[in-house]
Amino acid sequence: MLRNVLDDFLSRATERQLDLPLLALLSAMGFHDVHLTHGALEFGKDIVARKWDNETEVQYVFQSKAGSIGQSEWRQIAPQLLQAAISNVGHPNLDTALPRQTVLVISGEMTGAARLGLDDLNKGLLTELERRQVVYWDRQNLADHFLQFGLSGIHRATAAGFAEHADFFLTYARALQGTLTDREIESYSRKWADTAIVLHPRLLRAAIEAEVLAQQCLSHGHFYEAVQVHLALLRVICAASYTDSQEELIRVFTEGMLRLHELCSESMDAICSAWEPTKDLVSLEDGSFDMTSYLVHCSRIIEIASLTYFSSNAANTRDASASFLEDFVLNESGCCHPLSDHYAVSIVLAVLALCDSGRTSVARDLVNRTTVWLCDRYELGMGLAGIEADELEETRTLLGYAFDFINIPDRRTSFLATALADLSAFMADHDLYNAVVNDIKACRIHPEYWQAKDTVGSCIVEGEDVIAYPTISYLDEVTDMNAHVAGNHLEDEISSFRFAELLGPASIVVLIALLRDRYFPKTWSRVARCMGDQ
Repeated sequence: MLRNVLDDFLSRATERQLDLPLLALLSAMGFHDVHLTHGALEFGKDIVARKWDNETEVQYVFQSKAGSIGQSEWRQIAPQLLQAAISNVGHPNLDTALPRQTVLVISGEMTGAARLGLDDLNKGLLTELERRQVVYWDRQNLADHFLQFGLSGIHRATAAGFAEHADFFLTYARALQGTLTDREIESYSRKWADTAIVLHPRLLRAAIEAEVLAQQCLSHGHFYEAVQVHLALLRVICAASYTDSQEELIRVFTEGMLRLHELCSESMDAICSAWEPTKDLVSLEDGSFDMTSYLVHCSRIIEIASLTYFSSNAANTRDASASFLEDFVLNESGCCHPLSDHYAVSIVLAVLALCDSGRTSVARDLVNRTTVWLCDRYELGMGLAGIEADELEETRTLLGYAFDFINIPDRRTSFLATALADLSAFMADHDLYNAVVNDIKACRIHPEYWQAKDTVGSCIVEGEDVIAYPTISYLDEVTDMNAHVAGNHLEDEISSFRFAELLGPASIVVLIALLRDRYFPKTWSRVARCMGDQ
């Protein structure tokens, strides 16, 4: 059955969907110094890697193509393969002194005319130039390699192995049906970080399953879920920073962030083209929202915009993402009306992106309006549901106060309240902080918090060393934000985590968006600047 899943994935995969699984596969197969080189200066070399063949180190260069190759496709590929085989220009890690082996990797099949062309290239020009013949891996080879070096070895023939096997197919089935949720994605993906599996097969399994699940999510137009899958894949690398070699992780994380940005950008293009003509989410043809789904869509959109911003280093891309985020927040009231604590981090990411882009006044307004929403829900209604609440509980908590037959216990705790108070303190806005904290206290809301330590548990929702604060005590008024600790949870809060030191601030954003129950407030200065509008 796994073979059928792989065949279906490969039959529809794009070149970008092949990148991370192929990188992880090569490492699992014993290649080293593996680098992805897609770009204008690749010179026919999509991936460069080295491997010891007996006692000889060989420089491998890989040219990857999606789909099958016939005669017309061969005419385009042949010059690239020749360039890959003979050109000494390319990635800095290309060792021109080593014997070189060129490999053509395709996710489909090579038809007769293309086979003849490859045979002619090998026995003709490359033989005359005394170069090694090009070998190729087709769909069958790739599926065999994925099974041999990754999935078959991990889904082992034991009771636990069969259970994991079944869990994957249940998750895959929900992705096929278009019903896979972000909560289910995070829960299933915890298996990817199992340190009982050595690093390279672990990364290969995560990369393959992530692309398989994301592909199905995208086929249903579920961009948010596809993004969550790739956040879960990046979480594997963050967790591995506590247990495995560093150089390999940095390389894979960098490529994973590029893939995440690609997904976020594709999502943003679709959102912008639909929303900007009217700037009214509810009026869209495909936007027949009820009240609760409107709020969820608003939270998810500002989250995707923030991830697009933080996953890019290009100034123009960041500015475009921040401009859209500002416009969307100002026009859609649902942005400051999160449905539950599950969406508290959507506010956190949006505020950090707005602050970093110099739009602090918009960030301040977002925090202020969200605080009003929060306090109204606790004063006039039944509060907002907690992080672990499902969709039904979220809806019942928000709307149930109006109906006698809906019996929901009075809930006074709030993770969103903690986030709003911490954000106002981060922005060093004394008036905003004082207003937020005073309103929260006046409504008898108890801010709650989960504090991670600098261990692998910081990357896992149910990490054993995560400390729960059932209520936070905030100072009523702070006049010098640098001289006081606003909340007692910050006294023991860590300001440096191994994953962030190794992988950079982007890893902080990744874990905030995936885990939902923590946001590492003392690392925010690494993620975003805090300044007035420019």
